[in-house]
Amino acid sequence: MEPSQKSSMLYALKDELKVLAEARRKINGGASLGGSARVFPVGRLDRDSSGLVLLTDDGRVPEALLDPKNKASKTYDVDVDRFVSDASIENLRSGVVITTTQQRDGITTTAATSPCEVSRIPVTKGSHGADALRFILTEGRNRQIRKMCEAIGVEVTSLHRRSIGDVSLSVLSATEDGDDEKRKTENAGSVLECGGVRAVEGEELVYLARAVAESAARRQAAPTGGAKARAA
Repeated sequence: MEPSQKSSMLYALKDELKVLAEARRKINGGASLGGSARVFPVGRLDRDSSGLVLLTDDGRVPEALLDPKNKASKTYDVDVDRFVSDASIENLRSGVVITTTQQRDGITTTAATSPCEVSRIPVTKGSHGADALRFILTEGRNRQIRKMCEAIGVEVTSLHRRSIGDVSLSVLSATEDGDDEKRKTENAGSVLECGGVRAVEGEELVYLARAVAESAARRQAAPTGGAKARAA
């Protein structure tokens, strides 16, 4: 069974716990999922970050998107307190050594980050940062971007998640002819407002269904513990 429009998304700001509680209230009240659904967040945001939180009542979705083998990309816009040189951006792209602690088991790891995409973007009006960068990551270590920036001598002043894979904050209102490309053109630049919830739809559902199917195929192909023992 494929994920349905019951997979929903939320634009969170600053305090994820409060926002998730509000999302559950809205969703369980029928604004999106309806009924008394149990809602799973896909990953998390730090308390001092903002942006997209993907919510679903399908437990396979977070499992698929958080599987390191799936390499689901996450895009973040980051303001920093000082100018970042081109050489430092290249260092970020190649990987920098950081120390992180896993929240689930408390294990601390010091290792280089995986190669990622980093580019300079315009500093937005009203920003408190001196420079702005866009990160596209396929790994998710605890407070990774903040620690990467610390490694090159800058401090993050704001961090905003734009997308998880093909699911983004964009709002695509319907067109009479149902043309997806036309919807994208007509709604370019339109994003979900702070605290807003909308259903995942169209190509986003296709993306989630593909991620779930690929994750299931990997699990099915993986050898069982008994098979490993016999092989040893």
